[in-house]
Amino acid sequence: MASHVTRNGRTRALVRKHGRTLCATFPNKTQARAWAEKEEARLDQIRATGVVQAKTETIADLIDRYIEEKSAIREWGRTKTADLKRLRKDLGAHRASTITTKQIVDYFRKRQREGSGPVVIASQVGYLYGVFKTARSLWHLDVPVPVIAQAREALSRCPSSLGPRR
Repeated sequence: MASHVTRNGRTRALVRKHGRTLCATFPNKTQARAWAEKEEARLDQIRATGVVQAKTETIADLIDRYIEEKSAIREWGRTKTADLKRLRKDLGAHRASTITTKQIVDYFRKRQREGSGPVVIASQVGYLYGVFKTARSLWHLDVPVPVIAQAREALSRCPSSLGPRR
């Protein structure tokens, strides 16, 4: 059962379930309740399907496992290997379960300022999405795949990030 606290006209919803704590603030109590119910249902589904909470896994851990398991099945080129190593080096210290869309978008915008083109950024976002999708579907880890998808969407809306150069 979620708890709701109203302060200064805004309502904060707090969900504690199965060892997870989620919190969000909304303009009204109706939205807070709807969000809390959706999150509780999602946590119940995760528990029922056997998805394991990724408490200590870092992005580096996920990339290492992805390279180890996927490259054995299908060989890929030097560019993908180099891109995955770069992502591991730059984002590897982040805990996979707590990475945010903002962190991903900020990282790729920084890469763009350093001179990376839209094709490089798009492919690296795709590789990162593939790592997270594999962690979720094959390894049953509770990693935030939608965060990477949202970052991809946000970067595609920025004309200089994933679009053609002019």
